[in-house]
Amino acid sequence: MLDWFRALAEREGRGYQTAMNAALRQYTQQAERPLHELVRDVIREELQKLPDLVKEMWQATPGDMNTPTVPEVSRRDHVPSK
Repeated sequence: MLDWFRALAEREGRGYQTAMNAALRQYTQQAERPLHELVRDVIREELQKLPDLVKEMWQATPGDMNTPTVPEVSRRDHVPSK
């Protein structure tokens, strides 16, 4: 768990303890907020990351700049094709 927070903190340019405190604060406050507000905030946070993700996809493309590499998405319900 600490490794995950350290990696997150490194990407965001802040200390891992700050990231952990923010996560704990968000978790304890989510019961006090209406669900639609929490969902809206999460969607906004994820949309802010989109330009960086697109940039990473194009930079990761070996050779052919016309076809971006799509990163693997980890989902519990994902079943790999055979």
